[in-house]
Amino acid sequence: MNKLILLLLQVALCHLLPAQCPVTFNYDAAGNRILRTTPCALQGSSTERNQENKANTSVAFQVNVSPNPSSGIFYLRWEGELPLETRFSVIDQFGRMVLHPQPTATEIDLSDQPPALYYLLLQYPGGQQSHLLEKINP
Repeated sequence: MNKLILLLLQVALCHLLPAQCPVTFNYDAAGNRILRTTPCALQGSSTERNQENKANTSVAFQVNVSPNPSSGIFYLRWEGELPLETRFSVIDQFGRMVLHPQPTATEIDLSDQPPALYYLLLQYPGGQQSHLLEKINP
């Protein structure tokens, strides 16, 4: 009898507790994640999480890279205020750091690198952004 009660209790709890929570992401026009939504009942209301996620992922600046693709020199244009603690890295398709430009850089020169896909990674307090850079033959 006790085993039957425990079995029924487990089955009832399995239907009440979600096994997996669907996670949805919203992105801005540049492909940066701006919102994460997890509508699980056990983690608080969906509205609370959305407001919390917006606060965690909102940034006051945007980086535009042009031309892309390029034969070697990419120009950076800022919209908004860049956080002081921002770090830049250019990483190749194998995960190796090929360049570490200054946060005040307005151009990235990959002329001495082979044609390939590279990632510009910006890390700042509270988040990060990545931009795909495509270097082509001149």
